[in-house]
Amino acid sequence: MNEELKKQAQALGLKHLAQNWDQLCASALKQKLSYNGFLGSILAQEYNLQQETARLVRIKKAGIPELLVMQTFPFERQPKLKKKFVVELYDSSRYLTERQELIFIGPTGCGKTGLATAFLIHAINQGYRGYFIDFRKLLELLLRSKGDHTESRVIKRF
Repeated sequence: MNEELKKQAQALGLKHLAQNWDQLCASALKQKLSYNGFLGSILAQEYNLQQETARLVRIKKAGIPELLVMQTFPFERQPKLKKKFVVELYDSSRYLTERQELIFIGPTGCGKTGLATAFLIHAINQGYRGYFIDFRKLLELLLRSKGDHTESRVIKRF
C-alpha cells in the first residue's frame, strides 16, 4: 500500500486495512476473491474490529471491579439461589428488552457482585451501556449531591 492510500485509510478510520493491506491482498489472491468479495471481506473485518473496540471501551467505562462471567458463577455454593431462573433470565436477555431493574440482595459473600457483573458484561456484549457502582458509593454520591444541590445531575448521570 502506498503512503497516500495508507493515509486515506487511516483518515477513514480503517486501521486494520491500513496495517494489513499486503496480507489482505495476498489472502484475496489466494482465495481468488472477486472485487465484491474482497471489498466485503475488508469491510466485515473493519466493522468487527470497530465493534470489538467499542465493546471494550464500554466495559472499561462501566467501572467493573472484576470481570466475572456467568459461566464461572459458583451456583453450588449458593443452594438457595434458583439457578434455572437466573440462567434463564440471563440467556433470554429479558431484563434488557423489557427494561427490568435487577436488584441483588443478600448477605456478604453470597454472589451479588458476581451476578451483577455477569449481567452487566452480558448487556455490554449485546451493545448496551451500563455502569457498575457499589451501593455505599452510590448513597455517598447522592447524599453529597443533596448538600451541593446537584442531585438532578447525579441522577441523570446514572
